[in-house]
Amino acid sequence: MKYEITDKVSYNTVHFMIEREDGREYRVSIVEDDWHDNYQVMDENGDVINHDNPLYDLLITICEEELKR
Repeated sequence: MKYEITDKVSYNTVHFMIEREDGREYRVSIVEDDWHDNYQVMDENGDVINHDNPLYDLLITICEEELKR
């Protein structure tokens, strides 16, 4: 019996650590998916920052700009 691979998909996950000038730290994870990227933003205590917080958009923008380099 013969087997052959007919399809392969590879996704990237990128983790960023962002430090604010006052020393606070944030972690952003970007996980590729078939249709869109999934983002997770957390503060230094591990608390999730939701998409309705303006800081969420700012940190995602910083990370996306870094990925374009």
